[in-house]
Amino acid sequence: MIQVSIQSQGEDLGTFISKVKEENEELNTKLIALGKEIHSFMQQVIVSNIKRPGSTGNLVRSIQFGLLQNGWWIGDVDFLNEHAKQWRWLNFGIAGTGRRIPPSTSENSRIKGQFSPGEARPMGSAFGQGRFQRGFYPITPMKAISPINFIEKSIFNLEDKLQTILKI
Repeated sequence: MIQVSIQSQGEDLGTFISKVKEENEELNTKLIALGKEIHSFMQQVIVSNIKRPGSTGNLVRSIQFGLLQNGWWIGDVDFLNEHAKQWRWLNFGIAGTGRRIPPSTSENSRIKGQFSPGEARPMGSAFGQGRFQRGFYPITPMKAISPINFIEKSIFNLEDKLQTILKI
């Protein structure tokens, strides 16, 4: 059992409690502002790592910010799993199943597509430019998706800025 006693050090207890509440409100305001800043930072990391034209912005919109009774949250995993299923692959470079290279048409005959916008008959470096969309052509991915690490980058940014707020 832990016992705490508060002794007056020159100011009365009422003044001390008011001062603590005021400092707590100020800290909560700073922490909520920090949460919104980290939310924005995470979205910027995602946008800055878009490699192909024609992004729908679905993942960025699916990264949400919300308040709790004593804090905040960014990115509801259940919501992301339903509305932006690619989040795990884009962040970690690995699927929820542990797979690192996307499946090919030979593994699943329903996986066919094309890169659009793009040229109908691309030459050399233009091959595969554009966004992948459902289509009629078989695909065989050869390399893993590079991780963006937007969660880890946001956590690092949070820790850095939190030290400033808490003056650690």
